[in-house]
Amino acid sequence: MLAKLDSVIPTLSASGTLPTNDIIYSGNIAEWQKFGYSLMLRMAMRLTKIDAATAQKYAEKAYAGGVFASNADNGYITFDHANNYSNGNSSALQVQEDYAEVK
Repeated sequence: MLAKLDSVIPTLSASGTLPTNDIIYSGNIAEWQKFGYSLMLRMAMRLTKIDAATAQKYAEKAYAGGVFASNADNGYITFDHANNYSNGNSSALQVQEDYAEVK
């Protein structure tokens, strides 16, 4: 997975066609790159006790690429409360019979 991330993150480019339906970062490629490198860093940290050399290589690469610096970098989906819409996730748990259907 680390090698896959390493090969894919550099292909993200703000000079190309930007995504128009990005509900997480609104097409901000720099934020997607931070997300990718932060994920790489997290995976490298999980590898430290198994293969310290590989973990160090990817951790340093991720840090050099740029990782999350604050909570402002977190990816999240804003739910639309316009037109009296409410969060549909909780609706599945409102009646006792529905709890088994939530996956």
